[in-house]
Amino acid sequence: MRRAATVPAVQEIALSTDDLARLGQGYGRGIEFFTHGNFTRAIDEWEAVYRAAPRFKQVSEYLVKAYQYLGMEHYANHEYDRALEVWNKILSVDSDNEKAIRYINKTKDELSRLEGITSR
Repeated sequence: MRRAATVPAVQEIALSTDDLARLGQGYGRGIEFFTHGNFTRAIDEWEAVYRAAPRFKQVSEYLVKAYQYLGMEHYANHEYDRALEVWNKILSVDSDNEKAIRYINKTKDELSRLEGITSR
């Protein structure tokens, strides 16, 4: 299976109080964006937190959820390549995520079906 660009996790180091406060602010902004349906902005915030501290609160879980929703938006808009790209990012955070694997397989099947229709 081809993997899209991953969200590189940086090896965790001891964080200062200022670092933790900064990460908390980014995490909170991500929650706010997510709550308002702005998954792209939520992802931007949470990816930064995840790179600095992958185990910070539940950032990986929220990041996966935002990727799922953004991928679904792309899929609903028939932007299948973009949906695949986003769903593959889930696997960089959670390599065994069954939902992402199902979404990816369904989307690949849809692309194959569409290619069969257009090649006739």
